[in-house]
Amino acid sequence: ANLSLQYISEHSEFQTAILLSPGVDYRGIKTETMIRKLTKDQKIFFASAKDDPNEGNYKEVQILYNSAPSGIVKELKIYNQGGHGTNLLDNHPELENLIIKFIQT
Repeated sequence: ANLSLQYISEHSEFQTAILLSPGVDYRGIKTETMIRKLTKDQKIFFASAKDDPNEGNYKEVQILYNSAPSGIVKELKIYNQGGHGTNLLDNHPELENLIIKFIQT
């Protein structure tokens, strides 16, 4: 997720990123500065779970969501349970449809 955010922040021609359990600082990939570089033509979908093994991840996701520039399209989904990253898709099959709908809008 952090690498996706890094890429989209450096390449404005890419319009959409789906971030499953991004962190504020994951192995040196610091995202708060990156998210502020996004432009109005870009959109970001964030998802996390409160039971993520990286304790407090959902709070970091909320920070990133709130740090996104005004005017960009963004959506946030935080589950009580679901784990980390792609495990969210296994534990919440409806998430796939939410992501598809987000991409298509």
